[in-house]
Amino acid sequence: MACEWHHLYRLSGTYTHTIGCDTKTLALTIINSTSSTQTETACDSYTWPVNGTTYTASGNYSYSSGCDTKTLALTITNSTSSTQTEAACDSYTWPVNEFYKFYAD
Repeated sequence: MACEWHHLYRLSGTYTHTIGCDTKTLALTIINSTSSTQTETACDSYTWPVNGTTYTASGNYSYSSGCDTKTLALTITNSTSSTQTEAACDSYTWPVNEFYKFYAD
């Protein structure tokens, strides 16, 4: 019956394990992981520069590279458009943005 040894390493270093005439050496580098969250809101779609992916739906998206994990908290709002037709003498105040349009005869 084979006997297996498992050990959890949390520090970088060189470790050896010998059984009889068999010696194993482990040269280990521990890299601390990092994580971050980016929150974005966009109309219709958003292209995340981290991975170049274009998203069209709200959600949480993750991308990992090595020991670094990035999360995108994305809200997508579908754009809308409408046309408002008005007639006015001399001026008109458009309540949408309080912009004054002046008409000359």
